[in-house]
Amino acid sequence: MRKNTERSKGLTVVKQFNSKKNEVYLIKHGAEQYIQKRFNNQELFETEKNFYLMMIKEEFKTPRLLDYNSSKRELLIEYIACSTLLDRLEAYELKQSYDNAYSLLTQLIDYLYKFSQLQYIKSNNLCYYDINFRNFLVINHQIIGIDFEDIRSGTFVQDAAKTIAMHLFYSPVCSDFKLEVSERLKAYLAARYQISAAEINRLIEEEIKAIKKRRELS
Repeated sequence: MRKNTERSKGLTVVKQFNSKKNEVYLIKHGAEQYIQKRFNNQELFETEKNFYLMMIKEEFKTPRLLDYNSSKRELLIEYIACSTLLDRLEAYELKQSYDNAYSLLTQLIDYLYKFSQLQYIKSNNLCYYDINFRNFLVINHQIIGIDFEDIRSGTFVQDAAKTIAMHLFYSPVCSDFKLEVSERLKAYLAARYQISAAEINRLIEEEIKAIKKRRELS
């Protein structure tokens, strides 16, 4: 990874991705493609840049941070052509593939647990927080995250509860398919991570209230 190099020059924009907070582009440089992320907020730029550098140091799987430009608040990130977690889950629901959806979401939960055990994350009591399923890529059945600017104080259990609540409230909201998969995820959390049903249900309800409030305000 190089800082403020010539790589950021001579780039061609292929497409712009939908983003409420930043400008995110798929760009080309010669035959190679990259993600260019331009932040509107300096603090969020520094946050995401520093978390990328931390995860490189701790050898945690993410797309590679190739370059950054502090004066322009830009990151240049490895582009990986693959499905998002949301794309894959929507396809599984259309096919009524309960086992595949359950397996994929348990992989996300395990990924979030591994994230919570990173030295810096654990010592500072942080969590991933922004469990938007578009922020996770599925690469050869392996999940990796791509958005780290909203990492903040919290716990793995909160991230796990947020995963279930978010799944329930993607369209179609609280479908029979999602409800069944969610019950299986609760059982998984109890068996693998010894999280009580009472605790996970309480946290899920809190997150559902937060989702509904955000949607009322949007």
